[in-house]
Amino acid sequence: MSNYTKIENKILERIITSDFTRGQLKILLLIERLSSGCQKPGAILRKGDLSLAGIEPDRRITELERLSLLNVVKFMRLIRGRKVIWINRNTDEWGINQVKSEKRLKKEFLKLVASNIPKLFLLKALWK
Repeated sequence: MSNYTKIENKILERIITSDFTRGQLKILLLIERLSSGCQKPGAILRKGDLSLAGIEPDRRITELERLSLLNVVKFMRLIRGRKVIWINRNTDEWGINQVKSEKRLKKEFLKLVASNIPKLFLLKALWK
């Protein structure tokens, strides 16, 4: 049996097309792995746990706070320094720049996805 983490395409596409730093990307992947990958709505983390993502101690809080200020992640404080952290599923609320205009990105992304889907599935998707 293969293990995998199911990530909504909408979230994955927005992460791919947004201007995140390397550290922010690693934090997002860690959060997604510990939330969706564990079939939970959020990841339970302490600030020290971010070392798993290879982020320098002085950058951990800065990167996480920035993601929170950009409304990309949300969190709720628990006891003993722990937080439940989750990715905001409403990507329209994210305050981070995308690499191109949203309309242009959707068109280019659809073309790229279409080139990776067998023709029969492609025809069905285009006629929806």
